[in-house]
Amino acid sequence: MSLRERYDVRHAGLLRVLSRMEDQLEEPLPRAALAQVSGVSLRSLERLFRAHLGRSIGTHYTALRLEHARRLLRQTSLSVAETALACGFTTAEHFSRTYRTRFGVAPRIDRRITIHHERPREVAERQQCTPDDTGRKAVVSGSIE
Repeated sequence: MSLRERYDVRHAGLLRVLSRMEDQLEEPLPRAALAQVSGVSLRSLERLFRAHLGRSIGTHYTALRLEHARRLLRQTSLSVAETALACGFTTAEHFSRTYRTRFGVAPRIDRRITIHHERPREVAERQQCTPDDTGRKAVVSGSIE
């Protein structure tokens, strides 16, 4: 399916930017560079994103990177840290926090759910931690693990 069909966008400059964003997930381009690709000013590009996609440039770029990360976690054996780097996040911690906010589950738990076809609670119980585990130590039976 073409970008035009996926996003229901006909603006040529915006389509060029969307294409470039999808091609540059590992090293996200700055907004000024995206504006240059579009052939319009940064402010005009921001307005185009709001008008056609209903969100900001940064929000859209982050969503693309997180969707790519989810595919990598579910379809490859890359570690969470490797996945973070492959999707343009500078630290695994920031990636995990952003991923959990977007999908409601930590990346490593999401991978286990996919691989083992388990529900989040089953994974958490096996690890003796809460389902909203973020990789930090959890309190289990009154002690810190």
